[in-house]
Amino acid sequence: MTTITYDTLKFVRRLKDAGIPENHAEAISEAFKDAQTSQMEDLVTKKDLLKLDGQVSCKADVAKVDFRIQELNTKIETLNANIETTRMDLRRDIETAKLEVIKWLVGASGAIVALVKLLPGGH
Repeated sequence: MTTITYDTLKFVRRLKDAGIPENHAEAISEAFKDAQTSQMEDLVTKKDLLKLDGQVSCKADVAKVDFRIQELNTKIETLNANIETTRMDLRRDIETAKLEVIKWLVGASGAIVALVKLLPGGH
């Protein structure tokens, strides 16, 4: 707890010099001291602010890191979706290429059979 010290004897003397009886001056000095002490419990010190500043900075840093992680997760999800789309496109292209090769082989086989039949002695 932080306290502000003051010279109570000097305070009492000033009150007395102003015409206040000594017992009243002492009571006022004590009341002032008590009020000051109770209010000091609610005051924030420079040290408190420095501690808080460090915490706020840390919280802000954590928030930035959390936001960046969310951004990266979104990018990863997008990349995964793109990869899956590319895989499906490749599978489709491979199937299309297989069908084209099969068609070509069937056509080539038919052409070979026709040529064989056209050759002398072909059946």
